[in-house]
Parts: sequence; C-alpha cells; structure tokens
Amino acid sequence: MEVIEERKLHESPVGFINGWVVENGFTSIAFLGSAPPLSAAKSRDITLSDAAGMSPLELVGSALPPDCLVVSDYLESMEAEAAIQLLAGYRNALIVSVIVFVDLAASPLTAKDFVALGFHHCASFEHEAHALHAFEYNINSYNFRRLWNNAENWANPENFGRYWW
Repeated sequence: MEVIEERKLHESPVGFINGWVVENGFTSIAFLGSAPPLSAAKSRDITLSDAAGMSPLELVGSALPPDCLVVSDYLESMEAEAAIQLLAGYRNALIVSVIVFVDLAASPLTAKDFVALGFHHCASFEHEAHALHAFEYNINSYNFRRLWNNAENWANPENFGRYWW
C-alpha cells in the first residue's frame, strides 16, 4: 500500500466537507454516489443535485451548473480505466472544483493516479473501520503562476520586440 503524506487529519468527512463548502463559498453542489451530508446547506442557500447518469457536458450545460462536484462511494465499484475517464471528463468540463472521497484499499485507482489527473491529497480520515482519503482538483489553483513562466525570463529577453523571426 502506498504511503500518503498526511497534510490534515480531520475527525470526520462531514466536518471536512462542511468546512470546505463554507471556505470556498459554493452555492451549487453536484454529487456522484452518496450525497454529501451538509449541515452547511441548512444554514446557507446551497443547491444539491444528483449528477448520476449525466455526462460532464450535460452537467455543466444544465440550467444551474454546479460550483463543485463531490464524488463519494462511487469509484470503488468501477474499473480503473472507467474511473479515470469519469474524473478526467468532469475535470475537463471546467467544473471549478472536484473533490473525491475514496477508500484507496478498495479503489481501482492509486494515489499516483489521482496526482496524474491533477488532484492533490487534501485530507485523511478513519471512517467506519477503514481509511478514507479526500483528493481535490481546483481549476483556480491547479496551475499556479511561476516566476519563470513569462516572456521576460525566457531566451534572450533583451531581443523581445526588436527582432521578428
């Protein structure tokens, strides 16, 4: 089994998901698998919708596109290739944030598969006698700005604007 660096250890997935929703200010949440138990939905105006049977483009093109997608108790019953295609499809549909709760021992995907898809490990829990891990993909923080990634720091910056090849 792979060792995952523990960044945050939370007492429960419920507390984590509620804090995550409030912290990010989500108002429309779609879910695959079991519905997230959101006590935050009672105190705020949060719309929950079931994404089962919808393609990523149908979900994004719906009347009220979701701010985020929560996937829980869903990937464990899939083949690895189908799970990768599912997550990549939702990620590529430009949903702002996708969070996956998964038991890696029962999942066809490994932690490396999630990282390869652009997800990062954000929490771990002891839940119902097994380890549950949360992986998040957020389009706003996926490709952070690097100091070197601009025209001034690339080859021959003194010639920019002077010569045209």
